[in-house]
Amino acid sequence: MQPELSKAHRDAAAPMPSPPSDLMGKRVLVVEDEGITQIQIRKALTRAGLVVVGSAGSGPEGVALALQEQPDIVLMDIRMPGEYDDLEAARRILTTRAVCIVMLTAFTGSEHRDQAQEIGVSGYVVKPVTTAGLLPDVLDAWQNFTGQTEHSAALGLPASSSASAPFNFPADDAPDDKSAG
Repeated sequence: MQPELSKAHRDAAAPMPSPPSDLMGKRVLVVEDEGITQIQIRKALTRAGLVVVGSAGSGPEGVALALQEQPDIVLMDIRMPGEYDDLEAARRILTTRAVCIVMLTAFTGSEHRDQAQEIGVSGYVVKPVTTAGLLPDVLDAWQNFTGQTEHSAALGLPASSSASAPFNFPADDAPDDKSAG
């Protein structure tokens, strides 16, 4: 009898889902201070046909790389070292250009979701990140971003306006754990 595999091992061994054609070739920046998580995300995105243009371990480093590399999508952790947090980093990026920003977090509380939505973040991925769950979440954020961009353009608003269309964050099904990031 073979031992039961953990969920993490089953996810790692599972075949990679077909990459959504909307995401193929998109340029992605990963801003995540946990090395293992960063590697996992980079591998999943690359295998799915996205182009990882860089990675950063802090908000300021992420802002600098986003301005330099001009990615289509930025995956950004919520709790990182540096002089400012994820929301400030996202705000700084979005004031320079429209980009799909997807927050990576263990937080599920509505306060952070509301703040992220107000500044124009396109989506939210709740940790732990799994290979099977990452692509659908990024695709949802991309579709929200492209719909939001089209909607804003039709109204004559900048794409990163706080008047953007709402996005679907995960439900408040877990406690808001302030110690995780």
